[in-house]
Amino acid sequence: MNPTIIAHWESMVKKRGKPFRAMLADDIPDEKLEDIVFPMIASPKLDGIRCLIDPIAGGPVSREPKPCRNPFIWNALSSPEFAFLDGEVMSPNGFKDSQAMWGRKKATELEPFNYHVFDVVQTIDTTSGEPVCVTYHTDFSGVPRTA
Repeated sequence: MNPTIIAHWESMVKKRGKPFRAMLADDIPDEKLEDIVFPMIASPKLDGIRCLIDPIAGGPVSREPKPCRNPFIWNALSSPEFAFLDGEVMSPNGFKDSQAMWGRKKATELEPFNYHVFDVVQTIDTTSGEPVCVTYHTDFSGVPRTA
């Protein structure tokens, strides 16, 4: 892993409690629709648990950032190759199931879930000090592949 990214990640966690702010879905007011420049990139709103793979925490954390309590999800997403991925963990049974699954500390089996990856931090902008992300897409099994 890039030592510059790790150092920045640690400093952001110390400074504001999290490495960076998650980009969240938002509505576009009707009067602003004409201001949109096409072509544009958009993605559907996914209703799961925001999940960042934090190498300092050692695995998946929510945007608060609170570690995932489910040992099966933790183990599945804690591999160093997933470090810095930013996405959404979703149960096929909807948001409430996603929430329950994420927080299930005493899970006895792996429940089906998808990890939809939005971005991965690749480097740090030397001017702003903010992470520079590369957008990824995922297939339905949650395996990342570059756009």
